Amino acid sequence: MVCGAGPRGNRPQPKKAAESLISVQSAGGGESFGAHLGAAGGRMAALTKESGMKLSLQNLSLVLVAGSLGGLVNSVLVWWLGAVGFTGALGVKLAPQLTAPWLYQRLVWGGIWGCLFLVPLGNRSFPVRGLIYSLGPTLAAYFLVFPLQAHKGVLGLQLGSLTPVVVLFYNAVWGVVAGWWLSLVQNK
Repeated sequence: MVCGAGPRGNRPQPKKAAESLISVQSAGGGESFGAHLGAAGGRMAALTKESGMKLSLQNLSLVLVAGSLGGLVNSVLVWWLGAVGFTGALGVKLAPQLTAPWLYQRLVWGGIWGCLFLVPLGNRSFPVRGLIYSLGPTLAAYFLVFPLQAHKGVLGLQLGSLTPVVVLFYNAVWGVVAGWWLSLVQNK
């Protein structure tokens, strides 16, 4: 239990959980983050458009959920367009089965990639940031997943010549959905 000097003399009193969670002085001797939390009514730092999202447990959970939601929408779209034969009509062999293990890994990785929203990116809206951040998982798929894990060559070209375009589109959907959700919760 974290204690501090209370109103009854020197007897230690428990601090609020939110204040004791992060109550560290900045290196420049400025105001502690715990004091900032108290001044904000116990809420974590808000999402900001100008400087990105401040690192807090609340914002970390928001970007993880946003990325996972983007991963869910992306996964259902990848599965559905494969199941109805759209990607096959493009000459791209991306038609996965909708199974729990396949979906689970995509939700987890979507959440992890969602952490990119913590990186400042100027005064852009969250959906626009999502489009930009979607280049991260796209490049990872092109140069890591396809050649090293799936053994389908750089850019996944063994799956079809339009694979890079299809993957870029699918990941853009992830980014826009994640950004849209962050915009939605920011306005609440």
